[in-house]
Amino acid sequence: MMFEDDREEFMHPIAIVRSDDKNKVNTALCDLIKYARISFSDNPRTMDPEVADEILVDVMNKPLKNTCCAAAAVSIMEDAGTAINRLRKIHPPAHIIIVSPKYNKYAEVASRIPHMPEINLTVDLSRHLTKK
Repeated sequence: MMFEDDREEFMHPIAIVRSDDKNKVNTALCDLIKYARISFSDNPRTMDPEVADEILVDVMNKPLKNTCCAAAAVSIMEDAGTAINRLRKIHPPAHIIIVSPKYNKYAEVASRIPHMPEINLTVDLSRHLTKK
């Protein structure tokens, strides 16, 4: 999207978190904040696991090895390259995919996010955030 003065609107990449367990998804979301230092632009949302699997196949362009039982989506502040580099340095308990605006599925996922139920990570984050 372009503004009237030819500036481009920044479209936030989306992190898709997939796992076989809801608790692992929540822990992975917390790990993104604490260990990967990735900032969320909005609250994470519960995603239909089948949709998360479809996105993985589309983005990775490979057949699916294992289906997931729990999934989440969250819009992130960092650009996709930075997020991927930081993600490579941590070992979350779930599979995380960064979907940038260059992928065909991005617009579909971005339009669905506001309709997904929010995940409240307040309790989980309290044990993951360091106090200064």
